[in-house]
Amino acid sequence: MKTPTIAVIAAVLVAGATGAQPAPKARTDKVRTADGVVTVVFAPRATASDIALPLYPGARTESGSCYTVKTSKGKLAKLRATITLRTTHSVSKIVEFYRKALPGGQLRWEKPGTRAALWKKSGDKVWIVRIQPGLIRIKHCASPVPIRLEKPARQKGPVRSASLGTERHVSSA
Repeated sequence: MKTPTIAVIAAVLVAGATGAQPAPKARTDKVRTADGVVTVVFAPRATASDIALPLYPGARTESGSCYTVKTSKGKLAKLRATITLRTTHSVSKIVEFYRKALPGGQLRWEKPGTRAALWKKSGDKVWIVRIQPGLIRIKHCASPVPIRLEKPARQKGPVRSASLGTERHVSSA
């Protein structure tokens, strides 16, 4: 009867000693834009569904984040997700996996056999997979609906519209 109690106490002590903390929660904000109020959600962790690609088998997630912007009607306006994975597999094996997962993607060897970049653009979506020994970084962006940020009353000049992580000037009609 005492063994389960000791096991629970040991688990709590180990978690405390290793600095284990609860996973950070997503943050949600409402932002007024020229097109109405949008919802911005920032998640401190990204998933395979966020990057719209499978995670490399056996790789360990090191870091990542995801933010989404939805219109007042709930339509996805923007998504940006990044994830960093660690693995002991060879760069060529990882490249082979992501070439199959991202058909039609463009491959560029930055340093033959040791560093590669694979990317693909399809409509309003972009994927970038950077591979080097032991490390995989994946970025996925989508902007199906452009969002025009409101021009502050004292600001002169054009309204800004966010699209795929860049800002472009649009006429302020």
